[in-house]
Amino acid sequence: RGKGGDKPAAPAPRGMKGFVYYWKDRRPEASASYLVGMDHLRGGNATQAQSEFRRCVEVDAASVLCHLELGRMGARKGQAREAREHYQRYLDLEPQGDDAAEARKYLAGGRKTR
Repeated sequence: RGKGGDKPAAPAPRGMKGFVYYWKDRRPEASASYLVGMDHLRGGNATQAQSEFRRCVEVDAASVLCHLELGRMGARKGQAREAREHYQRYLDLEPQGDDAAEARKYLAGGRKTR
């Protein structure tokens, strides 16, 4: 374990099988916050979603999924500093991840996000 109880990053999941694999060795509180955050995001409550994703990275600083969502949310809300911080952390943890091109584009000045 690294500083603050961090575990090495696992590849970001694709599909339910990948999701279960990603979270199996991670802190349950982090996965709960991620799921609640995604539910808030789907329900249109971005403020609550952002709060849950922040809680997720407080509990598990190596959660690439939560850093990715915080990067996206920062970009959408015009919070460039936060977007850059979380997109960079995502790349530090998952440089070859499925969403690495999105993070690199934002960091290079492209600013487009999902």
